[in-house]
Amino acid sequence: MIPENPKTPHPATRDRSSLFVWQWPADTNEAVLGALQVLAAGNDMLLAEHDRLDAAATAWRAMPDSMLLLVVPAAHKVLAAGMTSGETPSSLLASWMSRARDVLDLRSTDRRRCLLVTPEAAVSQPADLCALLSLKPVARSRTSDLPENDPVLEILAKHALDSDAETRSIVRELNASLLHLDHETAGSTLDAALRHYSRSREIEVLTEQLLAAQQEAETNYQRAEGLEAARDAALTETEVFMTELTAAGAQVEQLEQQKNQLYQGLESHQAMLQEAEIARQSLREQLAQMFEVHSELENHFARAESLEKTLAEREVSLADARSKAARFERRSQRLEQRVALLDHSLVEHQAHIAHCETHIAALDDRLNRILRSPGYRLTAPLRALLGRSSKEV
Repeated sequence: MIPENPKTPHPATRDRSSLFVWQWPADTNEAVLGALQVLAAGNDMLLAEHDRLDAAATAWRAMPDSMLLLVVPAAHKVLAAGMTSGETPSSLLASWMSRARDVLDLRSTDRRRCLLVTPEAAVSQPADLCALLSLKPVARSRTSDLPENDPVLEILAKHALDSDAETRSIVRELNASLLHLDHETAGSTLDAALRHYSRSREIEVLTEQLLAAQQEAETNYQRAEGLEAARDAALTETEVFMTELTAAGAQVEQLEQQKNQLYQGLESHQAMLQEAEIARQSLREQLAQMFEVHSELENHFARAESLEKTLAEREVSLADARSKAARFERRSQRLEQRVALLDHSLVEHQAHIAHCETHIAALDDRLNRILRSPGYRLTAPLRALLGRSSKEV
């Protein structure tokens, strides 16, 4: 930025033409300044920029051969830039009307030496600007592009400017004085506003998709937790049945040992019966004398019969135990099959959950990129204005 110097240039420079510049708003636009520096250097002119309009006018009037270039944006662009900064349209409109009157009053003092031009004309069409100033043409400077406003805010600004007859009159007078070297149409602003609206709708759709995917992921996670609980319950039930099966196996082994003992006792009693039979045959003739021996043998027979009956009962119990063990074995196999199915289902749901989480991460990343975009931040005032309008309705 060139330092402000409202005083008359040094006498040593009076033989060179001077170009005084004032920009509105007061913040210096580097792109405009760079373009004018190229123009002044190409025509051997002194370029002096001023932050205040009265200072620029004082310096300009002190040098009759100088030119005063007032860089004034279109009215709706000034209001849109102020609304982007958070100012209210009413305060912006009042400030703009006051400044516009000052500019028009200064312009009316000397229309030949005081010219009004838009920033777009100063930056993008230096050849046309040189022709209007009767200067030697210069090449376009390599400067950054001018900042752009939210197209929706520009439409709102145009509506505010068109709402009052006095304002419309000042806008027409200022537009008639401006050297519009650029050509902006209402359609281009509406197209930009439509593109902005489409981006906002895309953000809303992506947000809805993200919420739906998150709900689906939560549902699948709860379902997976239920399947995992069912698997744990099945494993617990399997462990209980395995414990019962082990106990049944121990009981079967005990019954086998008892059966072996009974077989051993039976074999012993059979041997005794055989010996008694031999003794009876050999002592039949001595039956009368051996009555007591015969009674003892009858007692042995009774005991043997009791043992045989007990053996038969043990065999029945053994058969029942074997049948129960077989049932436990079949039930254990069914439970193992059920556990395998539950494990397979759990793996599938975990894979689905992983896919959903990947999809959510992609949607989050896309939403974050949109939320960080300049367009989304610039539409914050519009969304707030639309929110208040919907509440009032």
